[in-house]
Amino acid sequence: LLSLTTGSAGLSLAELADTLAGGGTAQSRAIVFHVRLPRITVAIVVGAALALSGCVMQNVLRNPLAAASTLGVSQGAAFGAALAIIALDAANAGTAVTISSPGTVTLCAFLGGLATTAVILILCRLRSASPSSMILAGVALSSLFSGATTLLQYFADDVQLSTVVYWTFGDLGRPGWSEIRLMYAVTLAALVYFLWNRWNYNALSSGVQTAKSLGVSVDLLSYISMGLCTLIASVAVAFVGIVSFVGLIAPHIV
Repeated sequence: LLSLTTGSAGLSLAELADTLAGGGTAQSRAIVFHVRLPRITVAIVVGAALALSGCVMQNVLRNPLAAASTLGVSQGAAFGAALAIIALDAANAGTAVTISSPGTVTLCAFLGGLATTAVILILCRLRSASPSSMILAGVALSSLFSGATTLLQYFADDVQLSTVVYWTFGDLGRPGWSEIRLMYAVTLAALVYFLWNRWNYNALSSGVQTAKSLGVSVDLLSYISMGLCTLIASVAVAFVGIVSFVGLIAPHIV
């Protein structure tokens, strides 16, 4: 309610209530339904997606510092999005701040994040990496993808470069209702899977051997969970840019 009434064009609570009830002026309806309400909705779904991703990653990897931003998943997704904007021409040539093909950007962001996740899982399985080693690997991957994103910008034209730079800044007001529906659908599907396997995660938190003795398919659960975590984090990054700290701290606050 506070966010809906706050802004350069002030709306009183009475005007807001009238607008939400179907009345109000054309200006107030445009402000509420096309500017402020989408921004608030995006903040909610992105916060939920990153919090879910961080919680499940910390459980599956048994690492309290695991999150999309600390493991390099967000940076990998950012590289994928930049690749789509520059190499696949997903930016609208008419303006420097519009992505003309959000589906392509989302897919490339997911593949970039998935590549990072694959490296992390390989380290866990083949090298039995310690929690600190996983975070160090994440920092290294973050630097690698950040450098690769910067290199891509060298080959971009003015429109593509402006789009990537503006996209990198991050903006909760950028996605429209179609993008918001996509984020909600993906996050809700992942949430259903996570809730369905909540007891398996409880068993996994007691150790791999304990979980296996209780009949949990640990490997399958880990791969699917990490894939879904990567998907919801990548979709969030694709539309609003890199948001750090939320996925790391939300599970600890809970």
